[in-house]
Amino acid sequence: AWKRTAAGNRPGEKPSARGLLRAPPVPHHVTTGTVRDKTAPDRRITPGFNKTPRQLIGETRQPVAMAPGRQAREDYEYRRCGTCNVFMATEPLAGRRMTKVTERKTKIDWARFLADIAGRYQDATTITLVMDNLSTHRPGALYEAYPPDEAKALWDRFEFVYTPKHGSWLNVAEVELNVMIRQCLNRRIDCIEVLRATRSRRMAGLP
Repeated sequence: AWKRTAAGNRPGEKPSARGLLRAPPVPHHVTTGTVRDKTAPDRRITPGFNKTPRQLIGETRQPVAMAPGRQAREDYEYRRCGTCNVFMATEPLAGRRMTKVTERKTKIDWARFLADIAGRYQDATTITLVMDNLSTHRPGALYEAYPPDEAKALWDRFEFVYTPKHGSWLNVAEVELNVMIRQCLNRRIDCIEVLRATRSRRMAGLP
């Protein structure tokens, strides 16, 4: 419930000229969706979700390839070619992961990737998704991307668990993203098509 303080502020805060009501803290564990039938078989999966922005960088001079007795060399100057975003969902207990490269990281992009996750786990009764608590991770995003009935059906399939503030490292998807970056994305890539192809080669052969 909302709480009233003596001066309308938290202890230690400067007095404010605005209202006297203080909002309750936002819980780190938030669940959504309708109540599940307890008699139905529970096919619950728990993937983690995360994303990372990537800067597209091109060369200004031709790099020198590695040769026996000589390291690879590249000029310190580079050319900015824009940015993109990489989504990651991983299910650590099953050893599965899925990624998607998008031009932007908007509410619509997040909603569409959520639909991709739901399509990957069509047999699951509940998808407990662990992710960070961003303003774009809200039900309104689904209604902006899909018709109301489809958005509601998609939203009801998920149970969301938000990582605590300064605790994003608790999400295993962040670990998976860092591994992928070190393996194949930690270099100069100048266009999103090349980045997508690089990501696809890395994902090939993985569950």
